[in-house]
Amino acid sequence: MTIPSARASVADLVFHVYRRPVHPELFRTFVTKKIVTNQWSADLRICDVGHLVTFRYGNQVLTEMTATETQPLPHHFHCLERRLRGQRNETVDVLSGLKYQVSFQVEQLDQDIFLHVNEELLADSRKSQLAYHFPPVHRFMPGAISVVNAEPVYGGFLVHTYHTFPENTAVVKTQSLFEIG
Repeated sequence: MTIPSARASVADLVFHVYRRPVHPELFRTFVTKKIVTNQWSADLRICDVGHLVTFRYGNQVLTEMTATETQPLPHHFHCLERRLRGQRNETVDVLSGLKYQVSFQVEQLDQDIFLHVNEELLADSRKSQLAYHFPPVHRFMPGAISVVNAEPVYGGFLVHTYHTFPENTAVVKTQSLFEIG
């Protein structure tokens, strides 16, 4: 008998960037945080398959997210779609002085190393800005963890995310920079 996971398989994940907000109702959201400065604002969400970040600067909006390949998503203003495999770096230039850079990586780990990394992320999640611990699927496997750390930096906004996928012994990491000016 197969027990359903709290998360989709890491093999089904796709990274998306839009030049518009994406309705959060399309995702099962567990925790949220809003960061506002005098120049920009950001909405951060941890969802069932990863995260959703909506960054607003003036009249410009960029949304990054992880979703499954079967997730129904809008097509309008879709500017980046990449399957989450290995490691990639991408850049999106937006009009009106906004630039976006992302680096994402999927690490497939041995079981022992995965369990160690999972414990480190669990400890780190206690002091992170946004974290969610998914319930374990069964007693021999830890629950998935999502951690989002975000900070204003000179000329922009930096976001680091970490998502564990225990059934795949995988960790998905992203680092995004929203540059203004």
